[in-house]
Amino acid sequence: MSTLICKRARQLIAYTFPTWDNPVVSLLGIFVLSIGGIVTVSGRAQLAKYGSGILRIKNDHKLITTGVFRYIRHPIYAGGFLGVIGLYLSFRSILILTSISLIHFFVIRYRLLFEEQLLLQEFGDHYKNYMKRTKRLIPFIY
Repeated sequence: MSTLICKRARQLIAYTFPTWDNPVVSLLGIFVLSIGGIVTVSGRAQLAKYGSGILRIKNDHKLITTGVFRYIRHPIYAGGFLGVIGLYLSFRSILILTSISLIHFFVIRYRLLFEEQLLLQEFGDHYKNYMKRTKRLIPFIY
């Protein structure tokens, strides 16, 4: 029974999205996942001692606006989002890709808005100017 359901689901995907049922989509997913990892690690490395799982400003905290932060304000979140997309592209799961990506986006958006308020309080106009020059997650778009 479950084999029949899987077969029907694959047929539906192949019929609705002919290019989706192709190993090239999985390879694209691995590529997107890799880019997400690179973006995340780059952002983490640049934050170094300032980054932690807890959102807070340390006494000697400096605003980082170079490297990957030159293009987007939240590269760690962006890399994680790319990782989620890449993971589900790799497995070619349309339902999971759309639902989990949307949930992930809204959870991350809430956290990054909170983080931006914290940084605005600490760095004021310097952070406002930085916000005008960069996008949140996707260079040149958002």
